[in-house]
Amino acid sequence: MIDTDKYTGHTEGMWIVEGGSVYIQDEVTPIARMDRDTNHTTPTERDSNARLIADAPLLLAEVEELQAWKKLVSDIVKQQDGPHLRKMLKELIE
Repeated sequence: MIDTDKYTGHTEGMWIVEGGSVYIQDEVTPIARMDRDTNHTTPTERDSNARLIADAPLLLAEVEELQAWKKLVSDIVKQQDGPHLRKMLKELIE
């Protein structure tokens, strides 16, 4: 499991890609500047890496939500068994 506590304090808000680098939404404050040397990466690879970095806050939020669901289901499993458990889990995901 990923320890999401290590990301506490990261730059909040939406991150965007502009010119192959990553900025907060104001397009002024940089988060990551991508290497433009084509001997190291292709422009496609650089831009894909930038998009992945820009999505980091969204990916973190998704991981945290999935971890919360995992805990909820784990707690239900510990408290229930048999047909009752299957019925509760089915209702939970529908």
